Amino acid sequence: MMRMNDSPALLACCPLQYCYTEAARQRSSTQATNTSGGICLFHQNSLKVRRLPFVDNASFEFICVRILHPSVLFIVICRPGSSPATDLFFDEFADVVERTALGTSPIIIAGDLNVHFAIADDSAAAKLSNVLKTYGLILHISQPTHVRSHTLDVFITRSDQIIEAVNVDPPLLSDHSLIVASVDLHIPPVYTVSRHARRSWRSLDVDVFVEGPPTVDTGAGGTIRR
Repeated sequence: MMRMNDSPALLACCPLQYCYTEAARQRSSTQATNTSGGICLFHQNSLKVRRLPFVDNASFEFICVRILHPSVLFIVICRPGSSPATDLFFDEFADVVERTALGTSPIIIAGDLNVHFAIADDSAAAKLSNVLKTYGLILHISQPTHVRSHTLDVFITRSDQIIEAVNVDPPLLSDHSLIVASVDLHIPPVYTVSRHARRSWRSLDVDVFVEGPPTVDTGAGGTIRR
């Protein structure tokens, strides 16, 4: 299977001083050369990012990484297609949330769930809202994110995280909006640890120091000092 990191398109759109973590969607037997898509997370080279191992889900695609400094869990998720969300999707989504939200690190979940959050009586939106509420998470998007005025994309964090801004731009190059968020994350200071050897002056015997080192009789009519 051709992987996304072999794709010229992915390499071409990666900005300078950035790298990425990807999960290619396996192509069908009828596709000759290219993958049929997938998901990708771009991040600055200066960030230390470790991908967390998860078993692949059948109902959606996702990547979960831990940004080490500061410590943040970042999940990129996509439920492809426009078919209604199934019970399997809710079970697998709740499993991922449970495995990540029970810790203490800040969490960011971003992506496309293809669930109509703006429809008040939508049963799928109600089920997802209950899952988020159970684990203390909150959805920060309420306006349409699709050309057909649907709210399909998500930006989810813990309810106690500080979100400075979430901007949803009108769809232009894609049928989905560009969502830009600003999150206040505490970055711990970097300390440099050094070791120094020094004498314990409090234990210094001044009289012995003034007297000097002891003399030793060499037995040959002379003495030496140690």
